[in-house]
Amino acid sequence: LVEKKLKISDDNTIILGCGDKIDKDSKFLGAIKFFWDNNSDFINRVWNDCFIGMTGVMIPYALFNRIGVFPEHLRYSEDYYWILRSTLSENVNYKFIPEIIYKKRIHQIRLSDQYSNEIIANIPVIKKEIMDTYGK
Repeated sequence: LVEKKLKISDDNTIILGCGDKIDKDSKFLGAIKFFWDNNSDFINRVWNDCFIGMTGVMIPYALFNRIGVFPEHLRYSEDYYWILRSTLSENVNYKFIPEIIYKKRIHQIRLSDQYSNEIIANIPVIKKEIMDTYGK
């Protein structure tokens, strides 16, 4: 699966794909699927829906050099913050692999479940900070 990502990757392209949710015993719980038509569609959706998880994302090192690393001042959603920042940078492409490329284990002690209220409350704070800092 990493090979598939590498074949369509370049220094300006973030690769995303679908996944399967599985339980602690690797039993299938459901699919994680999304799609967008083009870069503009992706950008609009990620600003409006916060629809991606970082499990199936591949970010080239060159983009970290250009955009920066994940912010250290956030307790939650630093990955979402970074993706939003990437949408403000020129020449970033978002490519989709329309097949299952990862498995995400769903279990009782996931931080995203334990702190879901805080994470959801943090989304508008992140958007505002990015707009205020970077001018979206």
